[in-house]
Amino acid sequence: MLFIHGRPGPHPFHGYLARSVNAEFVFCDPFLRWHDRPTSLLWKLASWFITALCLPNKKEYDLLLSEGPHVQHVLMRKLRLLRQTQRTAALLDDQTLYFVATKYHSTRTCVFFRWLLSSYDALICIGSMESELAHRVLQGSRRKPLILHVSSAVDAKRTNELAHVRPQLVTETIIFVGRGPDGWRVWNKGLDLILETFALAQRSRKSLRLIIVGHWDAETLAELMSRFRLTRSVVEYVGETPNIGTLFSVASLYLHLGRGDAFGISVLEAMMAGLPALVSKWTGAREATAKVHPRFVVDIDPPQAADNILWYFNLPVSDRLAISATARAVASEYTELRAHAQFKRAVEKIIASPGRPR
Repeated sequence: MLFIHGRPGPHPFHGYLARSVNAEFVFCDPFLRWHDRPTSLLWKLASWFITALCLPNKKEYDLLLSEGPHVQHVLMRKLRLLRQTQRTAALLDDQTLYFVATKYHSTRTCVFFRWLLSSYDALICIGSMESELAHRVLQGSRRKPLILHVSSAVDAKRTNELAHVRPQLVTETIIFVGRGPDGWRVWNKGLDLILETFALAQRSRKSLRLIIVGHWDAETLAELMSRFRLTRSVVEYVGETPNIGTLFSVASLYLHLGRGDAFGISVLEAMMAGLPALVSKWTGAREATAKVHPRFVVDIDPPQAADNILWYFNLPVSDRLAISATARAVASEYTELRAHAQFKRAVEKIIASPGRPR
């Protein structure tokens, strides 16, 4: 299998999956570099076609899989540069499907992505939400690829570290982990929704506090804080940190209100640390939080999310402890070994599939 990925390298989890089946790795732009630098559309088009034409040994692989919706191996198929028995696929674990489904992109961009997605032999979706979105986006398509899904996972070393964290469930501290710094990432990660939700809940319960972790633009954060009339006395921004377990240990609830956040691995990490997590229904980790309690999945609706925060903090500590134990148990199911087994089966199923007309 050939694994086509962006720069500077694949997401660690995606890289783990590809290595688990002994894939060979190649950048999406090995000849004309564009993925990590500003370039013109003409440059990108040239890079795509040159890669499709000049990539060595492309006929040797049973499966060409890209990290995200890359076009190079689709062009190889369209240009008849692949054997009939070779398969093409994309590993989907980003905002693309949600942005197409909600028309966040321009009409032209949505049309392009629908064409591209329908041109693969298969899509491997990380989590059930991505699979659901893939079916929605491609509904009515004349050429629908095989759609499979694989569980997300936290790497084994991190899992062992988080298992020793003991959150302070008697406190009234909420935590959110996400990476910006600004622009569409604010919308995708739901930073605005988190601050609005917290402001609503904090008006009713003055003892609530919020910790924001990750790289966010200072001006963007200040503007949002001002919009929702929040001060640094109740919202603490700590930036990026290598030791997230320490911050999880001082919190009592994790909050993540993504708009198409494909999974949200930080949600699983929080749950592994014993933190109950409340997420939007368009955060992929909803499949895990819903197993803990149905009220830990909410619409993209700050008043509803605020009500559920207040519900949680009105619970006796004994109930919070029981929920914490359930959260750990659910998160413990999301192991690398489980993901590897599912991914291997998906790859085997794609390779064995009858393929599609050119």
